[in-house]
Amino acid sequence: MTIRLQKILLPTDFSDFSATATKYACELAAKFDAELHLLHSLETHLSSTPNFGLGLDLPKYFKESRVAAEKSLAAVLDPNWSTVER
Repeated sequence: MTIRLQKILLPTDFSDFSATATKYACELAAKFDAELHLLHSLETHLSSTPNFGLGLDLPKYFKESRVAAEKSLAAVLDPNWSTVER
């Protein structure tokens, strides 16, 4: 039986453990000529956030969190990872 990977999903929390998983995912994607998709989810704990009366602007907080996550996602992979000699 031959394994054929076409798409690889790489969830990341930007930790050192995720960095190690990223190396493996890149190697697998290169070896199998597969698409590599990155995933990060933003966690919101509305029950533990202060009320609006305490000055937290939730829409702004969510937007800032998303922008920070997108910036971190863009930095997960070396832009030339797929062209590096193996």
